[in-house]
Amino acid sequence: KELRAALARSGRTPAGLIAIEGEHLVTEAVRSHLRFASIFLREGYTPQLKVPGDAEHLLLPPDVFASAAGTEQPQGIAALVHPPVFSTDSLFRDVSLILVLAGLQDPGNVGTLLRSAEAFAATGAMLLPGTASPWNPKALRASAGSAFRTPAISAAEDEALTLLSKHHVLAIAAVSRGGTPVEEIGRAHV
Repeated sequence: KELRAALARSGRTPAGLIAIEGEHLVTEAVRSHLRFASIFLREGYTPQLKVPGDAEHLLLPPDVFASAAGTEQPQGIAALVHPPVFSTDSLFRDVSLILVLAGLQDPGNVGTLLRSAEAFAATGAMLLPGTASPWNPKALRASAGSAFRTPAISAAEDEALTLLSKHHVLAIAAVSRGGTPVEEIGRAHV
């Protein structure tokens, strides 16, 4: 029941856990040194990875696993894990690039942007009000594990602007039309 509820919700469980599903995300959670609370395996499924031995292991009949899974073709492994805890200090240590997401409601887009932030060696992300949770199962799948490693903190607009200013981070907003090309902005501030 807890796995089903966690995969259906948009963030953490009441106990503060997040649900992950599929071999890739479980592998990325292991790689990111997350602490596992429970691992769920479908009967007949043999994982291709070494699952943490200190977590509770539950073997589920195929129909029960399928009813709990959040995807149409579940791979046979899911888990409840403790999410990483990121601080403002971790976000502003050696700043290279900080992604600020304002009111981005599609969890798939949030995950994709966190994956892109990691690929571009961003220091992290600030999530403003109205932005989907990076712990939403769709965001986690789209991030392909980057949400586990890319520091992301929630902040109000005024707090975000204060932090960016305090740490001398140039703020640039992306717009779909009528903006200044990024290469012109780069030349103006070099």
